[in-house]
Amino acid sequence: MIHKKLKVGGKLHIATDVESYATHVRTLMDTLVEEGIFTGGERDAKKEWRKQRTKYEERGLGFGHTVHDFVFVKV
Repeated sequence: MIHKKLKVGGKLHIATDVESYATHVRTLMDTLVEEGIFTGGERDAKKEWRKQRTKYEERGLGFGHTVHDFVFVKV
């Protein structure tokens, strides 16, 4: 439903350290990318594009979780 609310060029950014949620996001959004509704996908969460970590990211990393960072753009 979010694609109906976003304008063309609008960004959807999803970050999570919950593996099952990351898998769900990947599955759902891969379908929307294949349908040409969005472009994008998972980014390397360790890249320097984001200047600092959130407190939630720090907490997840403290538990040994992997942070998944997704960015999609509406086409």
